[in-house]
Amino acid sequence: MLAYVLGSLSDRGASLLPKPASAEASLYQDAYLFHRYYVNNSHTPAPYRTALYEQTMENAPAAGSFEAQDVAEFFQVLHQRFFIEMHTFVPDVEDIEGWFDRLHERMEALAAERNRFAEVVTNPDPEKVREYVTDTNFYNDGDAILQLAAAIRRGSRPLQEEIEAALAAEPGSWYARALKQGCGNLLNANAFFVGGIDQSKLSEHLAG
Repeated sequence: MLAYVLGSLSDRGASLLPKPASAEASLYQDAYLFHRYYVNNSHTPAPYRTALYEQTMENAPAAGSFEAQDVAEFFQVLHQRFFIEMHTFVPDVEDIEGWFDRLHERMEALAAERNRFAEVVTNPDPEKVREYVTDTNFYNDGDAILQLAAAIRRGSRPLQEEIEAALAAEPGSWYARALKQGCGNLLNANAFFVGGIDQSKLSEHLAG
């Protein structure tokens, strides 16, 4: 429950982001962040590997020891079983065949979305990156809070005054604003739980 609450407080910062102009714009913004933080980034907790997005996993060290298609089909079965179990706690028992049909359609849509995401991550269109990321001021390396986050990912332990300075700086990009709001929400929630502020003050802070 605590993890859910903290995650929700962090996610509220994303409400500051303007709605993407299209599904493609959203895809490019997500892919930009994934590429920036996970592609060949030795500081990420789970280093990205190009092989995960290759159709035949040719760059994987053990690729020659198995048939990629067989493995892909195996994971598809595992995913299907998991999805059926977790899709809903209240399946439509009166139309179980229709429920399975709709489930299948949903899974097909998710698979297609993963493929599109993989394509944008590995082969982005430069013009669309400019249109959806650069021109919208989605991300800016100059933002102090993004520089602080990058330093922490590299293993640095910033001083308290450095953290306070980064949080006090006015962010320029939308992603930096969302990150600042999410961090602020967590800090204010902590202040509330230790008795530093009352509930009305916390609500005021969370309202942005």
